[in-house]
Amino acid sequence: MHHLSSKIPFYRLTEVMRDFPELRDMNRITLRQSLGCVKLVLWDEDTRRLVSFRQARTARAVA
Repeated sequence: MHHLSSKIPFYRLTEVMRDFPELRDMNRITLRQSLGCVKLVLWDEDTRRLVSFRQARTARAVA
């Protein structure tokens, strides 16, 4: 949750989850999945998702 909003520090997560029960069902990712996201550093406005530099270069070459 604190990765989505910088105003929510890690040490307040318990409080946020208590006050907003609808957030409890959000998908969580594993350590392995989070490491796989490291390469996703650019925001693609067309697809509205994070992409890697390689994906951005490929998309640019095709366009």
